[in-house]
Amino acid sequence: MKSKASGSLFRTPENAFEGNMNNETPVFSLIIPFFNAPGSDRREMMNELESSIPDRSDLEVIWVNDHSRLEWSPSANFLRTRVKSIRNTPERRYAGTARNTGLDHAAGTFVLFGDSDDLFRTDAMNCILDRARDTAETDLILFRVSSFLETGGIGDRHNYITRIFEKLAAGGSHEALLRYYSPTGKILRRGHIDQNGLIFGDTKAGNDVIFSLSLALSSPRVTFVNETGYDIRQGNPSLTTIQSPENIRARIQVARDAQLLLRSAKREDLAAPMHYILRRFFRQQPLVVFEEAILSVKTGARIFSSPRKIMRNTAKKFIDKWLNRQ
Repeated sequence: MKSKASGSLFRTPENAFEGNMNNETPVFSLIIPFFNAPGSDRREMMNELESSIPDRSDLEVIWVNDHSRLEWSPSANFLRTRVKSIRNTPERRYAGTARNTGLDHAAGTFVLFGDSDDLFRTDAMNCILDRARDTAETDLILFRVSSFLETGGIGDRHNYITRIFEKLAAGGSHEALLRYYSPTGKILRRGHIDQNGLIFGDTKAGNDVIFSLSLALSSPRVTFVNETGYDIRQGNPSLTTIQSPENIRARIQVARDAQLLLRSAKREDLAAPMHYILRRFFRQQPLVVFEEAILSVKTGARIFSSPRKIMRNTAKKFIDKWLNRQ
């Protein structure tokens, strides 16, 4: 069964390349979108990423060119790993739809995702994939990730993922999975993706939020591997972290869609009111925020906290203030 993402791929020679195609059906499909990011040596980064990917006969790597102007192609130096290089279709843009295009071509039983400026830890990733291959009756395998600074040292972008991983691994409520928005550190059973119609969004920023929320709401069977197999690069701003009007509009749209999704699943108690994100971006782009606030009201999104919660928080602040004065 194919992904429910819309659109089709042009299967012309200039848009698709397959190298080192061994005869073994892959167990794992690794999907990596790429685009020429500003202010970075993208070619060198991607060569470094490619060299960190495990070389194994049960793995296929699908590189998805998201309309990049960068002249780069896989080296095809793998002895066992099969390699596919394809282009995102003209009607699709951004990393989310590129991942959907990759899913259209993925043949593995399990799927995982990478970003073109990050790195794998080769030996640890081999151990993680071995564990995943031998794990039955699971829909989602979580493993640890870390982050590194381009200037050297450990970053902090992975900290929230680590907190969620440790909470879940310790037997905590699966509600924590609703806060795990990133696709990194996850290996997903392809059948579970198809059965639940999981697709990535088409926005420039936040395109993985609805996918991850929908995954969490689908009640997957989760397995944990206590190995760190992936490093997130923390350095130059990416296309999605620049606070442009388009990115801010996309993030507000995603927050609104997330709230409406949680409401439809009768879990609106876990959704943040819209005023948090509207207030966050008001100084940078007041007109955009005003327009999105009006649209949020029209679509029925909740702007403020419930009156009961407001009264409870107000009372708590008053008591805390009074106690501190004693």
